[in-house]
Amino acid sequence: MNNDRYLLALDAESVRRYDKNGNLHVTVSHLTKAQVRPYYGHEVPDWERLRLDPQKIYRGYCPPEELSKPETIESTNGIPIQLNHHPDYADAPQIKTRVGSTGTDGAFRAPYLDNSLHFTVEDAIKRIVDGSTRELSLSYRYNPDFTPGKTPDGEDYDFVMRDITANHVALVEQECGVAVSLRGSELFLTGEAEDAGLAESVILKLLEMIRRGDLVDRTRIRYAIALAREGDVDRIDEILRSVVAITHRGKQIRCKTLGQQEYVQAIRDHDLTFAVGPAGTGKTYLAMALAVVALKNKEIERIVLTRPAVEAGEKLGFLPGDLTQKVDPYLRPLYDALYDFMGVDSYQKLLERGVVEVAPLAYMRGRTLSDSFIILDEAQNTTSEQMKMFLTRLGFHSKVVVTGDITQTDLPYGKKSGLAEAIEILKDIPEIGMVHLTHKDVVRHELVQTIVKAYDAYYHREAEGQRP
Repeated sequence: MNNDRYLLALDAESVRRYDKNGNLHVTVSHLTKAQVRPYYGHEVPDWERLRLDPQKIYRGYCPPEELSKPETIESTNGIPIQLNHHPDYADAPQIKTRVGSTGTDGAFRAPYLDNSLHFTVEDAIKRIVDGSTRELSLSYRYNPDFTPGKTPDGEDYDFVMRDITANHVALVEQECGVAVSLRGSELFLTGEAEDAGLAESVILKLLEMIRRGDLVDRTRIRYAIALAREGDVDRIDEILRSVVAITHRGKQIRCKTLGQQEYVQAIRDHDLTFAVGPAGTGKTYLAMALAVVALKNKEIERIVLTRPAVEAGEKLGFLPGDLTQKVDPYLRPLYDALYDFMGVDSYQKLLERGVVEVAPLAYMRGRTLSDSFIILDEAQNTTSEQMKMFLTRLGFHSKVVVTGDITQTDLPYGKKSGLAEAIEILKDIPEIGMVHLTHKDVVRHELVQTIVKAYDAYYHREAEGQRP
């Protein structure tokens, strides 16, 4: 499924009207355009069979003769309009995110494929009216024909998009607020002076990254835009310059956000560090990376990984198998990170020698952990008593990293999280690192950021006593 590059298509008041039910109708709007677009190999359908390099840029041509086919035009009639991209099928309809539908008057008017739009959800209509959302993205299937060539304008391409069939139209969040066009070797930015300046700074920074061989994906582009809006676009270099660790396969691990960079530095500077933030911010993975580095540099003698097995009620004796088999399901994310940095064989050898220890939190009681790098994961599921017990295990020449998400506790209702309590009690002690990661630091699929933001807004409304 291809998510088409964005088109500014909702800024003409003259083509809008409202019906008596408050729905917004856009008489005509551009859905997509005949042009050449860049795609990473992994974005091209059937890329594995075609043996494409997943990180290489391929230029795909969407030609007018394909967009003008009757079956392609017909496929744009009556399809859902989604708030951001959600593939929508008859057997898996995305009802909750639908904000309207296209009309039944699809037409190709070179170089654009057009249709009317009908919006039926108040929030989406408000976004369009106030100008905060003016961008459309057509999602469609196509067959890639890897026959390279040149467009009539002399633009090179690697493949042609054939047999285009639309799935949905997405109303997407505005990025820089400018239109970007390529004419020959020149890039043109059209928009307000401030927005164009923002876009220019982002593009120049991304070009620097590409020349260095850095991966530039959509997540990184969005983050660069966010930094530019805050006047910090130059700081993206701070993130990329520093290598945190190298996996056993030779891949360099770098911080991807300023929040992650702050987190890594806090661990380096403090014997005890708390990191609170949503899933996908790299809390566990980066801590594991630094633990392995410390072990390889002989700064510590062992790595201890632990988390509360709250889902089992810590009653591990009632579960079948030995200790490893009992806790495996709860510690799997820790294993996965260790495999990345050590490899399975090296990990097994270190485990047998006691250099690496993986155990549930309940097994930490009564121990003193010296010359160790200790990671307590999913700490939001600790009780007050467990957290105090754990923190008092810290021995000489050791580092402790405590990670968790206080919005995702699995403790029984009414039971206070030991992590939340510890942060409140210890927040003013300068020798302890306190890092708060946010949705901006999420480095998974961009939709995860949107989900985290939505939940944060929901909890905020609840805290203020408002109806969700």
